[in-house]
Amino acid sequence: MRAVSDREREPPFDQRRRWSWTVLAAALLAAAPAVAEEPFQRLVTGPTVQGWLERQGYGTALDTDPFGDPMIESRTERAFFRIYFFGCETTSEPRRCRSLSFAAGFDTGGRGTLASVNQWNATQRFGQAYLDDDGDPWLELAINAEGGMPEAQFQHWLILWHQSLDRFVTLIDR
Repeated sequence: MRAVSDREREPPFDQRRRWSWTVLAAALLAAAPAVAEEPFQRLVTGPTVQGWLERQGYGTALDTDPFGDPMIESRTERAFFRIYFFGCETTSEPRRCRSLSFAAGFDTGGRGTLASVNQWNATQRFGQAYLDDDGDPWLELAINAEGGMPEAQFQHWLILWHQSLDRFVTLIDR
């Protein structure tokens, strides 16, 4: 009988690597159902977004729209705006929602011009402008929150919204 050295007891390098990959793949597959369910548990709620706004110094009022979904009213130094929530689960309270939209409308007595709205949409990346049925200008910024939205990400969108809204007010005040 021949003695087996420690070197002979270890599997060759390729076998160890294959075994490691197999274990890693099994662990990832075992975790897959948890990852797939996570986005539905991380949708945004009205109270959460309200808290994020208030931590940044915005005054807020949380209400519901005609469909029972959350709606937040707030303002910058120059304009009043609302945040509407879409794709909300009706089985949870507070409702968890897949997207939200910042919106601000301006009563100009119908003096909004298609030229100013077209100028905005052609030159600005964030925020979509349009005229309502009365010829008043509106600015909206839609955000997909499905899959979760950390507070830091919302704060970036809030800064973009605030900057866009200020530029839009300047444009329509000309």
